[in-house]
Amino acid sequence: MFDGLVTRVPIYTSELDLYGYDLRFCSANSLQDQVRDDDSTLGNLLIRASENVSLDKITGHNPSFVKMPGELLNNDMILVWPKDQIVLNITEELVQEQQQCSNVRQLASQGYRFSLESQSISSYFNNISECASFWSLDAGSVDEEVAVELTDLKKNGVSLLAKNVETLAQFNLVKKLGFNFFQGPYFEKPKLVSNLQIPANRIAALNLIARLQDPDIPISEVEKLVGQDVTLSYKLLRLINSAFFGLPKRVDSIQRAVIFFGFQRIKNWASVLIINSTDYKPKELLVTSLVRARTCELLAKEIKQKNLESFYIAGLFSVLDAIMDIPMEKILERLNLVPEIDQALLEKSGIIGEILQSTLDLEQGQYHQSGNLPIETGIAFNAYLDAIAWASALTQQTTESES
Repeated sequence: MFDGLVTRVPIYTSELDLYGYDLRFCSANSLQDQVRDDDSTLGNLLIRASENVSLDKITGHNPSFVKMPGELLNNDMILVWPKDQIVLNITEELVQEQQQCSNVRQLASQGYRFSLESQSISSYFNNISECASFWSLDAGSVDEEVAVELTDLKKNGVSLLAKNVETLAQFNLVKKLGFNFFQGPYFEKPKLVSNLQIPANRIAALNLIARLQDPDIPISEVEKLVGQDVTLSYKLLRLINSAFFGLPKRVDSIQRAVIFFGFQRIKNWASVLIINSTDYKPKELLVTSLVRARTCELLAKEIKQKNLESFYIAGLFSVLDAIMDIPMEKILERLNLVPEIDQALLEKSGIIGEILQSTLDLEQGQYHQSGNLPIETGIAFNAYLDAIAWASALTQQTTESES
């Protein structure tokens, strides 16, 4: 049985398309004691995770970067996950002994790919540089002086991964220096600070979402709003009639769809399609918002909360600032949501805010059971996995509705 957490952080290409995920692992004991897992604990945790958790449930078929503890390098234990789907991430501290270098070469000969992680271009990796498919550096430690060494790495077929990108300046620098892949909190932050910079189409999209989310809007006006945009109307009905929902017969109107799904859920899906039609990058943010929405809903259901849609909306809109490049405060001024959702999004307060914060903690592998939210780690983790599967399927249908 697996009683820890496995969470994921997106890794992007230079075009901000999704490349893969950096996996984070945490044992139940370390969560309870609020300490980091040591090498021995992490090694056993990885083995149990690979035996009990399907990699496809976490990352689909995208490459999965897995931190390799020294415990696994020093013995014959190996992960059950398919070797062509994982990249073993090792730090320079792990390969300072000849035996460990030999272990890396042996695993490489078996078909495993490696990402060598360091704060700078380090000589520690010279003995195993031929095994590297990726070289990852912390974006904060990269400067112009390493440009020549980075060029040499790329000439040898090594892809460069910048981790922990926090600012636009860092992203621009590592991109300029030829990095291939990027990961970090910068990609979930809004980029614009002035209304003068906000594209008109994003303002129009936000205004439409705001009207749809008005609690007093009648079905007839929703039909009118959706019907005014022929493309949106087509996409929404196509999504509703997709195999994902498995309706017994085809629905040909918004009013009929409300009978099956409820008014608020139809408004939410229309909002998702509006978000997806705006010119934002990275598109993985929509997946993140759907995973959060579904996780919030499932956790709220677990503690028998009413009005689950409020929890869903909080998760769905939690990255709307990054998608629209508008500060959350200004977004909420336009959306006119109920105060409880506003407080959850701005302050993480109230029961909706607590559920949202727990969802964000799950993403980072830092979930802690609390008295206010008596949800066991295993239950929360399964909710997170279910949300990933649900969001992936819905995103696929949303993408197909775009074609």
